[in-house]
Amino acid sequence: MLETITLQIPTITYQRAFNMADTLKRPLEEMLVEVLDTAIWPLDDVPPEMKAELAAMVYLSNEILKTIANATLSIEQQRRLHGLLNAQGRAELDQLEAKQLKYLMDEYGRTMLRRAQASAILVRREKNVSRYE
Repeated sequence: MLETITLQIPTITYQRAFNMADTLKRPLEEMLVEVLDTAIWPLDDVPPEMKAELAAMVYLSNEILKTIANATLSIEQQRRLHGLLNAQGRAELDQLEAKQLKYLMDEYGRTMLRRAQASAILVRREKNVSRYE
C-alpha cells in the first residue's frame, strides 16, 4: 500500500536529492523513499523508555554505531550476573540479590537492544551503499 504526501523542502536539499538520483540513474521518488525507509525504524516491540534512544541512533556515525554494536556489560557486571544466576539456580538468592539480578538482566536486555539496533542500521547502510557500487 502506498500513501501520497506533499513535502516542502529547502531548494538545496531538493537539488542534492535530484543530483544524487540523476547520478545513480534512479527515479527521485524511489530514492527518497529508500532514504526515508533507512532513516525511520519500527519501534513497536521496544520498551517505551528506550524508543527515543533507539530512534535517535540513525543519526549516529558508523564509528559510534560500531562501538555500540560491540558493547557488553562491564567485566564486573558480567561476573556479578553469573554469580547471581548461579545462586538463583541453587535457590540461594536473598531479596537484595534478587533485585540486583533483575537490574542486571534488564541492563543486559537494554544492551542487547542497543547492539541489535546499531547492527541493523550499519547493515542497512552498507546494503544501500553497495547496491549502487
